[in-house]
Amino acid sequence: MEGGPFSDYQRIFQGLALGLEERGLIRNGHVPLPKDSEEVRVMWEWLHRHAGGNRLVFLADGFYSAEWDSRQREKVRQDVLRRIREKKDVDMVLAFGTWAGQDLAAQDPACPGHRLVRDQCRGRGHHPLGGRFGSGQSGGSHRAGPFQAPGPAVP
Repeated sequence: MEGGPFSDYQRIFQGLALGLEERGLIRNGHVPLPKDSEEVRVMWEWLHRHAGGNRLVFLADGFYSAEWDSRQREKVRQDVLRRIREKKDVDMVLAFGTWAGQDLAAQDPACPGHRLVRDQCRGRGHHPLGGRFGSGQSGGSHRAGPFQAPGPAVP
């Protein structure tokens, strides 16, 4: 989930994917950065097709963006929350940017048990999953989209 495309989200998402691979949660986290675009959706789609493994699944239709349109923001928020409540195929939501972070932080109480995962790189040169990942230039809540854990919960 994101408010809209932003180039920092690409580097953060790429670092996250590498961290997930490093920890054995996916087989392939080497998602390429799009050229001449700030879009992250193509990276999500790549991970859906290529991440592999049996711990996390990037859902094909699990990427949500308001495209920086304030009129779409509430619709995106409601779509994500409805999916969590009704379809129940989402175990975690990644929130990129202030809009996404705020919208999930103010989530409907009918969506119990879901947590906001935040990336706080802020120039520290590391990724919240540990290791050497992250852009080192950005902080705050970054990027979003649900993915599913197809087996038992990850401890």
